[in-house]
Amino acid sequence: MATTARGQVGSTSGEAAAVGVWPASRIFAAALVLQLFHLLEHVVQVAQGKFLGIKPAHGILGSFFDLEWVHFLYNWGLFIALIVATIAVMRERRIRPPVGWLVLGATLAVQSYHVVEHTVKIVQHVTTGIDPALNLIVTLLMIGAFVWLGLYAEVAPGARSGLSRLLRR
Repeated sequence: MATTARGQVGSTSGEAAAVGVWPASRIFAAALVLQLFHLLEHVVQVAQGKFLGIKPAHGILGSFFDLEWVHFLYNWGLFIALIVATIAVMRERRIRPPVGWLVLGATLAVQSYHVVEHTVKIVQHVTTGIDPALNLIVTLLMIGAFVWLGLYAEVAPGARSGLSRLLRR
């Protein structure tokens, strides 16, 4: 009968490292390094486009990594890493400052939104071929303008009364 060693996530005894479980601090550090590089990549893209006149601006890694699919996969990967890190923090069972939990919750909320946004963008990309696709904020604002400016009534005249009743509820 074989036995397996089980280490507590984040334990300092080295037992966790022996079974391949990273402590929360390492997971967060890896995710943070990736995200900071991602931020740098976007700063370089802006500098290339606005100050150096390079069009299209593809950043440090070039055009292969400036594709909708790469952003989609990256954001899902980061989201999964944050969930794993959150589970690791919870399993460590150490008392942590409430502000830390608040910031962690905000990080998860924003990245959750970002994953939804890139999922919408990849659907737009696949169905229309647009690259880069509009982001979700722009799309939602466009829908809002379309509705609240009454532009939908010009496209579907019968929809105005139905939508008005719906918005009054």
